[in-house]
Amino acid sequence: METDPYNVVHDLASLRRLTDHLPPATARRCGINLDFAHFFINGVDAADLRTNALGGRIVNAHISDTAGAHMQDLIPGAYNRILGPRGADGVEMRSKYTEYASLLWERLEGNPNGLPFTGAVSVELEFCDWVDWVRTALRKTSYLLEAARPN
Repeated sequence: METDPYNVVHDLASLRRLTDHLPPATARRCGINLDFAHFFINGVDAADLRTNALGGRIVNAHISDTAGAHMQDLIPGAYNRILGPRGADGVEMRSKYTEYASLLWERLEGNPNGLPFTGAVSVELEFCDWVDWVRTALRKTSYLLEAARPN
């Protein structure tokens, strides 16, 4: 899913139209890359993917952060909180990013009606040549995935 409305797949409705019109032989082999930043920019919640059965098509993921525009592949947590704000009970609430990560854990458990999840999660830092950024991004991604791990 891209973020520009001029792309064929640019929102949840266009993603659904694409997957609904795939020939059966293609549909068995065509999965979705859950790009956290792109889905976030487009306002797609993990619940939307579950409700529309698109979550069962997720085969891998890209994680980066964004300030709300494409081409800002930032370290996870650089702009948007990995966990949400603390509630009245002092416990941090789940963020959209935590919900996406939870969906990946669900995919690891399998889906008899979906495609197999590869388990691959890539940190996406385009045009990054700073080793410290890469280390920090890997550390924050690990934290995010562990925060979303089911008990």
